[in-house]
Amino acid sequence: MKSVKFKNETYLDSTSIVHGRKKLSDLLEGTTLYDNSSGTTGTITLNESVANFQRIKIEYKNIRNSFYNTIEIFNPNGKSSVLFSHYNGTYQYLYTAEISISGTSITFNYNQRVNMTNGDVGSDISTDVVLITKVIGFNY
Repeated sequence: MKSVKFKNETYLDSTSIVHGRKKLSDLLEGTTLYDNSSGTTGTITLNESVANFQRIKIEYKNIRNSFYNTIEIFNPNGKSSVLFSHYNGTYQYLYTAEISISGTSITFNYNQRVNMTNGDVGSDISTDVVLITKVIGFNY
């Protein structure tokens, strides 16, 4: 953490700067609205309404735990978004999920995996393959 030293020998850092009655360090870290390292494919109940935040960051992974991704959504209340991931092994898989964000919940509208390997495209369709692990709200 960086700090600034003034002529009067006082210091100022991100833990002592206040903006809108909140410490700057708290604003930069955001507010954790949901946290589950295992992730979930079900409806998520958030600790606070997304309407209280200017943006949210959603952290998610695919069912194989091979890739972790994030997406940021500005003015998130009432919006939908798509989460993407992939797996590159013996087969090429595309993981996609559409979510709806409203108030204190995030709901999966669809959540599936499609085989993208030559000659087998679409042959292996599975569901519940993208898992949300964390949601953080920000007001800057």
